Amino acid sequence: MSDQAVKLPGKYYFTSPDLPLALKKVQGRNVTHAHDYTAQNHLHDFAELVIITNGSGTHEVNGRSYNVCAGDVFMLQDQTEHCFPDYRDLAITNVMFDIKLLSPLAEYLNQMPGFQVIFNIEPELRSKQKFRNMLHLPANELLQVISLLAKLEFELENPLPGHKAASILCLQELVVALSRSFEHTPHPGYSFARLGSLLSLLEKHWNEKWSLNAMARTAGMSVNSLLRNFKEATGVSPLQYLTNLRLERARKMLLDTNKSISIIAFESGFEDSNYFSKKFHAHYGITPSAMRRSAITHQGS
Repeated sequence: MSDQAVKLPGKYYFTSPDLPLALKKVQGRNVTHAHDYTAQNHLHDFAELVIITNGSGTHEVNGRSYNVCAGDVFMLQDQTEHCFPDYRDLAITNVMFDIKLLSPLAEYLNQMPGFQVIFNIEPELRSKQKFRNMLHLPANELLQVISLLAKLEFELENPLPGHKAASILCLQELVVALSRSFEHTPHPGYSFARLGSLLSLLEKHWNEKWSLNAMARTAGMSVNSLLRNFKEATGVSPLQYLTNLRLERARKMLLDTNKSISIIAFESGFEDSNYFSKKFHAHYGITPSAMRRSAITHQGS
């Protein structure tokens, strides 16, 4: 891929700043919407779900070319360069959105192995020039997804009362459907699928005792393989990932409850409150007690 990538801002596609969500279809080489850069190397400042609904063609991602066909699904985060140099026989639906729209459900979505792989692991791997795409919808599930896309398209194009809420709900339903599809599709030999299962378990059981050996057994790989694959997929070590999870849960308890810091530390999986405070300060740049005082001050002002 030699062309300079064109950066496409969300304002090209989102009709309202308070609803950063759009659905655009591409049918062969027909231009179906403004700012259609399907054939040109480009990247975005938003997330994009690319779903091949019909046909076959070629997809280039970060300089590498791959054959694609109906049923293939890709999750592209911002800064991922891609294009379809040959899409004469392709029908593509692009769902463009701000990833923050999924934030209210993040705690639940992250407990799904399929979500971990599609929305967290694979985009991270693509950003490192190592493309992975393991979600291919069988015909019956593709039809179900096309039906969900039609619901989303209707809500976006028909500003009925509550259409913004309905549009976001349609997006969330689509994300859950794709995540479920990945989970009941076999992926033999795909180590990152096993990592997805481990990540979902860590999200569910973040305050329990975990060791590297236990994590490796859960993922079905050696400790060395776990360390290598985990760092490649998430950017951090398994134990650092778990610590970050615990610190985020602790932060929520700190702000949402009146529990003492020592109790919060214990319930977050830290056996020593001093160690917890040290880790908290290193991660957030503020001590737990200072964060709580700051929150109380802001609530009272």
